Amino acid sequence: MSFEGFKRGFADNLKFINPNILSVLALLVSLEAGYYFLDANKQKFLYLWIVALLLFRLVINWTTKAIMEVRGDGASKNVYYQIADKYSELFIWGGFMISRLTNFYLGFFTLISMILVGATGLIGKAEGVGCVKNGPMCKAGRTLLLVIILLVEYFCMKHGRPFMIFDLEKGTMFSWQDLGSCILIVLAQLTIFLRILEIRKRVQSDESKKW
Repeated sequence: MSFEGFKRGFADNLKFINPNILSVLALLVSLEAGYYFLDANKQKFLYLWIVALLLFRLVINWTTKAIMEVRGDGASKNVYYQIADKYSELFIWGGFMISRLTNFYLGFFTLISMILVGATGLIGKAEGVGCVKNGPMCKAGRTLLLVIILLVEYFCMKHGRPFMIFDLEKGTMFSWQDLGSCILIVLAQLTIFLRILEIRKRVQSDESKKW
């Protein structure tokens, strides 16, 4: 059986579930994950819970999309899904930003970068050339990268090394999450750049539009 066949069969068995219920579930899971960031520096096992919740959210989102395709739901269901998804992203990256082990400014620029990545993908729709999903920071890509960053932070905390740089002279310390923030920001900017190029290419190939 092909993956598409498995996906359709899986969705057929669950199509009795209203996709809006799953969207709300994903929203609640994201809110819980974001909240756990507040105490993860004191209780390192919470990092594992956050990782589990992030992966669970990916499964929920995948299931929701599959069910919507099988049910043939209209634009209204998709609107609810998109709104819930955007709030979910804010909860997760907002939690990452206010984590005690994330430099606030790096966390803030990470949050802004992730918002811009999502917004850039939707510009294609506004231009009438379809949603653009180019670049490494797609939803699954940025979630899995965050999972890796959190696992690194967890294992370093477990071995008593939550910080990668100590600047005792200036009294500053940088954690592994700070390093992860830098990687996320760079990849997010690369994704934005690639998506803009793709939108430009699609617009220019449509003779009825001007870039």
